[in-house]
Order: sequence, then structure tokens, then C-alpha cells
Amino acid sequence: MAGAFVLGLLVEEQDLFDNYIAASPVIQMNDSKLLVMVEQLFNKNKQLSKSLYFSLGAKNAEGKRTSEALNKFVAILDKSAPETFAWHYQYMPEQVHMTTPYLTIYQGLTNVFSDYKAPRFANYHDYQKFGAMKGLEDYYKKRGDKYMISTDVPESTVRSLGFALRDDEPEHAVNIFLANSKKHPESVWAVFALARGYESIKEKEKAMQAYKNALALAEKQSARGVDFIKREIERYKNDPNSEN
Repeated sequence: MAGAFVLGLLVEEQDLFDNYIAASPVIQMNDSKLLVMVEQLFNKNKQLSKSLYFSLGAKNAEGKRTSEALNKFVAILDKSAPETFAWHYQYMPEQVHMTTPYLTIYQGLTNVFSDYKAPRFANYHDYQKFGAMKGLEDYYKKRGDKYMISTDVPESTVRSLGFALRDDEPEHAVNIFLANSKKHPESVWAVFALARGYESIKEKEKAMQAYKNALALAEKQSARGVDFIKREIERYKNDPNSEN
């Protein structure tokens, strides 16, 4: 009954939480109270800003009445839920009532906190479509305000962006690496990434200097990766055209 309890909290005490995850909620067809209440909730609150992720196992395992009752609940969401109410129903035909919670928790958390993870880009087009650097800054500003954490774009995110763009837009990638290393001059891997960027555009002297700067930082900070950076310097020194 834990899943039904979650839905009950949503319709009766929605001020308690922002996000709800319910595994196989049992809504009895002969007790339409919850269905009536959720419809009333949406009718009264057209700007309800909450999220709900819920699941149900195989019909033959959950039972006909439970499945049909949940289908009615889904129909109400389809019809009446405001756009500000984010919901997702996951049918799990390979699961039974006692196994859906394991998948529901992990998948539900991923769904609920999808606006927390770092954006990833496959190419320059994806980056531009996202809004380029302004889009990233807006994303982290919104995320920071929501979760009460830093609103800065993380160094690691900018670095990953540079590597994503390096093959198709190497010059643009270098500019991103350079700006990142200037903003985070004590980051070993920001400086190391800049060396990789210079390699991509055949700036041999700049690449070697950046590798040496990264090594100096790593040794100064007793950071992991000292031996790796040394090997990369030797590789580049012996064969600047080798793959990295």
C-alpha cells in the first residue's frame, strides 16, 4: 500500500513534497475517492508545480482491478494535469508487485532529478541547439537556484564540452579549453585539456608547454595522474602526430 500512500499524500498534502515516486500503487476501483480528489486538485490548481513518477507491474500479476484503476488514474492525468505538473507512468510488464519498487526507485530518481545532471553534447550542433555557453549558464543558474547550490558552470562540464567539440570544431574547442584554464588556473585537468586542444590544431609548442604546466600543477598538488601526464609528454615529444 506504500504506492497508494504516496498518491494520497500528493492529493491531500501536496505542500509537503515537490517530487513523488510511487511503485505499483493499488487504487481500488470500488473506492473512487482518490480519483475524484486528484481531479479536483488539478481543477483547483492550474499551476501545480510538482512531479510524479509511478509504475505498475504485469497485469496478470497486479490483478485486473488494480490495473484498470491505475488506467483511470492515468486518463485523469492525461486529461486534467496542468503543464506545470511533470508526470511519467512506467509500465513494467516483466515485473510483479514486489519487484517493481527496485526499478521504480532508481528510474524514478533519474526522472525526478533529470534537471540536475550535467548536460552532454555529441557535437557542435547539439551544443548550439542547447543555446551554447549562454544556454549552459542559464541551465546551471536555474539548477543552482532550485537546489540551493552553486550556479557556476562546473569546470568539469566545460572541459567535457571542449572534448565533445574537439573533432568537429577544434578551434572552438581550444577557445573553450583556454577560457576554462584561465578561470581555473589551479585545475590540473583544465590545463591538461588545453594541451589536448592545442594538439588538435597542431600548435606543438603551445601543446607541450600546456602539458608541462599540467605536470607542474599535478606534482605541486600531489595529484593523481602525475605518471600519466609524464607518459603523455614523452608520447608527444617522440611522436607529436600520434593519437591522444
